[in-house]
Amino acid sequence: MTIIVRIMKWILLAGVVFYLPLAWQFLRSDIRTSETATPVDAVLVFGALVRNETISPLHAQRLDTAMRLHKAGKAETIVVSNAMLAAQTMRDYLLDQGIDPAVIELDGRAEHTPDTCRNELGRDRTVAFVSQTFHLPRLAYQCRQHGMDGQLITASAPSDADLLTKLRVRTTRYTREAGLLWGAILRIYPE
Repeated sequence: MTIIVRIMKWILLAGVVFYLPLAWQFLRSDIRTSETATPVDAVLVFGALVRNETISPLHAQRLDTAMRLHKAGKAETIVVSNAMLAAQTMRDYLLDQGIDPAVIELDGRAEHTPDTCRNELGRDRTVAFVSQTFHLPRLAYQCRQHGMDGQLITASAPSDADLLTKLRVRTTRYTREAGLLWGAILRIYPE
């Protein structure tokens, strides 16, 4: 066996090991859409980076999904969870879309994914977690570690990007999530 074949086998093995926890979490996660979701008391919208008080398209997908759930009668409350300024920007986005301020709950103490779940602990209500499909398996794992469970609702939306762009972006996001999941398993992220 040549050295190149051995190296390729080790690279393949390393790739399998790296992505295995993410694949396992996908298999054990019941990811739903806003159409297949069942009613809950509150929908937790997980934050994303907000620059210059502007909601990114990715972030807007999460908020739009929460609005669809609320308007369909599947969620009484929308919890926007992020660092304070970003959470306020999320709230403002919902207000601009005509959502009643009484429906929106602000969680401005969530710097990292598990903070959203920790901040929800002790509340006696059913919840749904809203984020993109690539984020949901790690989110579910980290929330379960804190004793929180809820429906997983994907905020993914059809994209008009070309195939190469889709592959590049998805590969990057899933690779990032696989690394962060390993960090959570090893208890080095986000602690």
